[in-house]
Amino acid sequence: MYCCWINDEGKEVLASLFNLASQYYGPEANRLIQQICGAPPALSGSNCFLVTRNLCLQFKWFSWITVYSIVASFSIFCLGALYFAQFIREVLDFGHLVSVIFNTCQAIGYMLFIRVAAQWFSLNKAWLEMEVAMKKYDRPPNDARRFKITTVVLMLMALVEHVLCNYSIFQRSHNCPGYQKDPLKAYFAVCCAEIPVVLSTFHWTFIDLFIIIISAALAERFRQLNRVVLRSPVAVKDAFFWREIREDYTRLWTLTRTVDRSVCHLITLSFGSNLFFICWQMFNSLKPMKGVAETVYFFLSFGYLLARTATVSVYCCWINDEGKEMLLSLFNLPSEYYGTEASRLIQQICAMPPALTGSNYFAVTRGLCLQIKPNHSVIVVSPDRAVDMVKKTPAQRAQHQVSADRRKSSFYRAIGPVLIMSQCFGLMPVNGIMRRDITYIHFKWLSPKMFYCLSAIIGAVVTTVLYFIQFINYDKQFPDIVNIVFFSSSAICGVLFIKLARAWLSLNEKWLSMELAMRNCPFQPNITRRLWITTVVIMSLALVEHVLSIVRNWSRSLHCPSASTDPVKTYFGVSFSHAFLYVSYSGWISFFMEVGIILATFSWNFSDLFVILMCSSLAERFKQLNRKVYHAKVKNEQFWKEVREDYTRLAMLCKSLDNAISHLVTLSFGNNLFFICVQLFNTLKPLKGLVNTIYFVCSFGFVLGRTAALSVYCCWINDESKNILGNLFEVPSEDYGTEASRLIQQIAYCPVVITGSNYFAVTRGLCLQVAGAIITFELILVQLGPILLKTDKDETLFCL
Repeated sequence: MYCCWINDEGKEVLASLFNLASQYYGPEANRLIQQICGAPPALSGSNCFLVTRNLCLQFKWFSWITVYSIVASFSIFCLGALYFAQFIREVLDFGHLVSVIFNTCQAIGYMLFIRVAAQWFSLNKAWLEMEVAMKKYDRPPNDARRFKITTVVLMLMALVEHVLCNYSIFQRSHNCPGYQKDPLKAYFAVCCAEIPVVLSTFHWTFIDLFIIIISAALAERFRQLNRVVLRSPVAVKDAFFWREIREDYTRLWTLTRTVDRSVCHLITLSFGSNLFFICWQMFNSLKPMKGVAETVYFFLSFGYLLARTATVSVYCCWINDEGKEMLLSLFNLPSEYYGTEASRLIQQICAMPPALTGSNYFAVTRGLCLQIKPNHSVIVVSPDRAVDMVKKTPAQRAQHQVSADRRKSSFYRAIGPVLIMSQCFGLMPVNGIMRRDITYIHFKWLSPKMFYCLSAIIGAVVTTVLYFIQFINYDKQFPDIVNIVFFSSSAICGVLFIKLARAWLSLNEKWLSMELAMRNCPFQPNITRRLWITTVVIMSLALVEHVLSIVRNWSRSLHCPSASTDPVKTYFGVSFSHAFLYVSYSGWISFFMEVGIILATFSWNFSDLFVILMCSSLAERFKQLNRKVYHAKVKNEQFWKEVREDYTRLAMLCKSLDNAISHLVTLSFGNNLFFICVQLFNTLKPLKGLVNTIYFVCSFGFVLGRTAALSVYCCWINDESKNILGNLFEVPSEDYGTEASRLIQQIAYCPVVITGSNYFAVTRGLCLQVAGAIITFELILVQLGPILLKTDKDETLFCL
């Protein structure tokens, strides 16, 4: 390494020489370039070879590293063959077949890494050329720190998982006849060939780690290029600027293809093996678990597998995300700076976006992760602020206040009372939301609102843990799983609203900038009335549903023997059995538990309500723009330029909104679909009593209605953003110019959508897919209903 350092530093000046301006480039610079390229400084070995990085990266078939890899692959393959023989001999035991698949996959993985090693030199050469070409940009990514942290975390988790696996096997070996005489012999009789098993386990994790590191390094380079586009002032974005950006983008795209050719088969193997073992673990969850060691190992192994698969997916998708990030910045380019180079770059990004693939059978994008047909979400970069909202003098603040005649259309003033209501239940701990000027909005970690919010989150986490302990120790009943999901979702919702509170000022500044830019646009919407009506309807229905839930629990508590003597104590004992199984009854504990349930119920409903309010407010602005276009009498080039600029402002605001609430959208859709499936499963059971029947019908109807409203309002943005296309296609030929063409291209290539963490876009098509999935689940329940009812246990009633 130190010998190579001489050669590296000797060639370091080359990039500066190649970037030298023409007026400074002369014979001396040319001589220095020729000298460095012709005879670079380097130590040698008896003048037979030069000690450079190229020497260090040579691949040889006849080397101890290659031989070690081949021997490891062969030993793992032999272990898989032994498992296959055992699978045939022992009446097709499925557990042995899983071991066969596991070892076969790892043997193939070793061969694929030998293939990558043979291509490693050419891959690093292409990567180095890209780095030299992009050295003109500031702030290169710090990959080393990210790689070290990722490696340590994944490998430590793999080590813990492997140790727990061995301990679980050791516990199983107690049942062997010879355990008392020789425990180690009994253990190795259960787990044979320990060294190949260790190699397989390490290799299985390292495949994912390698893909993560490669993807992160490549995505960071796309991110570096996006930062250059974002931070460069508009005045320098001429044809030469976009030519350089396009050439660098092409270099990164070509490097992505080169990397993909090397690792595409590893990606296929990684995704295939991970998905297979996820299905296998889900199958194992149906079996009873013997002992605490096996239970702990199962949950840790399954959780680690899910987390690792999700991490691989996210990092592979990151390349595709960053590769499309500059699209809207290109669409937002003023007409005087829009030329051939910008148009070529748009076509290149839209026609062939960069992405890693699985042996060219599938491209790893966000849509693939949920097996939803990928569509291009709006990819936006932050614009230069139209209005500087820095707090200065009162006169400057007054300049940014919304005029009194437009308060009904001001989103900031309309949403304020709704947020005050949420703060009463421990959500959205942001200050200054009811002030006349948005510059008073601020977030503080040390504030009563933040303390209240954190207390609610901690209470939800404690309740989740108590329900989980009850699930493990007491008959593993299905209602406990429902409560675990409910309270854990409440805790996650509280964390997401803290994250949103920190970004609330920035989002409102962008929203106000849009409102000021569109203040002369006709047909101003009355947002305040819509927000209040929606809030009152949804929260009133939520209150009715919660009251019916209390009445249902009260009716259940009447079956306890102590109900006649102390009905209140009996009610709290039935409602909070997860707490009173471990501590004695207390009125204060019952009070705090009841408050926790109210807060969790509110957060469950308010997350949907908040997304609905945000989406409907933005959709109204798109509707306003559509009405302006529809009623306009003169539609010349200047008119379409104004429309395109307004549309771009709304599209950029939609992306900012999506960045703020996309995780809330994912949580809301996941929660609602889970509880719809739970209620569908409950339809198989006979309903006991009138109260249970009324509660079930109202609760199920409310969940369905709220999910439908959430889907429709999220889709509304996408629907309104595309309505303008019909007017564009009807433009007469004499009025059709560059601005109308750019707007059509922007709408077609970069549709405006709200997403769920960029994994799925909420459109009308998604709503139909969700409805189809629910109907499919219902048909499966109809077919498997009798079997499920036999295996499902009746809910146990805990009485104090």
